[in-house]
Parts: sequence; structure tokens; C-alpha cells
Amino acid sequence: MTEVNSTPTITVSEDPVVETAAIAFAEVSVSDPAVEDATCSTTPMLDVVKQHLDAETWAYNVDVQEENHRTVITAGAKGENGSYRVLMDVKEARSLLLIFIKSHINFPENNRENLAVYLTRANYGLALGNFELDMEDGEVRYKCTTTVTGGSLSVEMVNAMLQNSLVTMDRYFGNMVKVGYGVMSAKQAIQEVEGGGSTDADKVSPTQ
Repeated sequence: MTEVNSTPTITVSEDPVVETAAIAFAEVSVSDPAVEDATCSTTPMLDVVKQHLDAETWAYNVDVQEENHRTVITAGAKGENGSYRVLMDVKEARSLLLIFIKSHINFPENNRENLAVYLTRANYGLALGNFELDMEDGEVRYKCTTTVTGGSLSVEMVNAMLQNSLVTMDRYFGNMVKVGYGVMSAKQAIQEVEGGGSTDADKVSPTQ
């Protein structure tokens, strides 16, 4: 396991739907002759992900799991509404990159159905990524995935995916806790968040 140490701060878009993501994905379209040469790059996906994290001076660990044909990068982040675990699952053989933002809370069983309603309401309309709830242990995570089959991964794509995931998780997390502990109804919580009541998350900082 490799560890890189530093404690920077990154500033991300306040909008949970990062419009630059669409631009980033469009940039790797093989239909554009100007991009075809770039898609022939043999740069491993893992190297691209690390290049972005290093440029933003994130502190992270690298776990190479050869038996599972994957490499998992883990880090931490702190937002306006909570602290999160960041997992970046790189599956080179399948040309897949998965980013997970997880809370440190396992929500109580008696409120998980209401929490599922809240997350379903939150998911409706999200353009990039989605919330997931483990009904068995109460874990909540935000997942964002991309495939680069026939193309290549860019630093811009990694940046857009990571920014979107962090900001969206932090935006909905404050009221997620209220619903998860029975303080607020799912409908009321969503109306407050999406109506502008809990959208102060304009910064998410990497942590050690």
C-alpha cells in the first residue's frame, strides 16, 4: 500500500450537476478526428487518476488487488455538512472507473425505509451518479461511474466525476441525517435541500 501525504483544500462547483462533466466526456468522443489520436493513448487509468490527485495535492492510499484485477484508491474529504470516505475503484481490464463517496454513519434500521424514500427523491433528476443505501447495514454512498472502452480516461473526466460526487453528497447529507434519525420527513427534507435551504456546500477539502 502506498501513502502520499499532504493536506490541501480544493474548491468545487456549488452546482451538484457539474456541466463540465458533459464537456469532458464529449472530449473523448472517437467521432471527432482531432480526438482519435488521443484515444490511442496507452496511459493506464490508474496513472491518470493519480495524476489528478497529485496535481490537487490529495493525501491518498493505493491498494493494488491483483487477484481481483482492480486497484482501489482511498482518501478522506470534509465538506460543509460532514466528513466522507472517498474510494476510487480502477478496473483496468474492464476499462471502468468507479468513484464512491461514503458517509461514516450506518443509519438505524427503524428509519431506513424513510431514508430510502429520501434518496430516491434525491436521485430523480441527477445527471451524473446516484445515491445507494444498503438496507442491511444502513450504509449510504454516492456512486459515479464511467467506462472508457474504445477510448481513454482524461484528468478532466476524473476531476468532473470527483467534484460532482463530493458536492452532491455534501449537499444532501445534512438533511439525510435528519431523515435517517427520524427528525424530518423525506418529502420535507428534499423540498428544503432542492428549494435552496441546504446548499452552502461550495468547498470540499481532502483530509489525511
